Parts: sequence; structure tokens; C-alpha cells
Amino acid sequence: MQNIDTKVCNSYNKEIILKFYEYFKSIDTSENYQNDGVLNAIMHFSEFFDTIEFDKIAKKKEILKFLDSNKKSKTENPEQKWIIMGNDYLWRIEYFLSMGHY
Repeated sequence: MQNIDTKVCNSYNKEIILKFYEYFKSIDTSENYQNDGVLNAIMHFSEFFDTIEFDKIAKKKEILKFLDSNKKSKTENPEQKWIIMGNDYLWRIEYFLSMGHY
């Protein structure tokens, strides 16, 4: 698993992410799916909010704030691939939040 110690400074969120990782291992998902998929998106989400604990984040407003932070202009990203990444992050974050691990 990616080293969350260097990526996530909030100890509460770190504990939740570790529990989520354990859940993924228990349902026998691939290591690639765990690390490059959901956990990567959740760690970026946690990094963005730094000291705010997951259960204190106002869901829709904060998720949009996070997703908007990844927007790029047509000049920076002519193919607008940030939209694909944003949609990917959105479903992964919604999945994580819906699991209620916190």
C-alpha cells in the first residue's frame, strides 16, 4: 500500500483510510485496485483538506471544492482529461463516504 504516513497528516483520517484498506483486502480486491484506485483518490481528498477530519467535511460543497481544485484550462489541458479524472475521483469518494467507515 502507498505510504499514507507521508501523504496524510491527519491521524484520524489516516486511521480511517487504513481501516478502508483492510476492508479492501478482506474482500480480496487486487493490490493495484486498492492502491491506484480508491485509496489514491481518498488520500488526495484527505491531503486537500489537511487537518479536517472526514466526518467534519460538508459533503457536497467540500467534494466540489476538491474536484474544482483539479480543473485545468483548455490551454493547460487541451483534451480536458481533468474531467475524466474528476469523474473518477467523484465516484471513488462517493463510494468511500457511502461505506461509512468513520
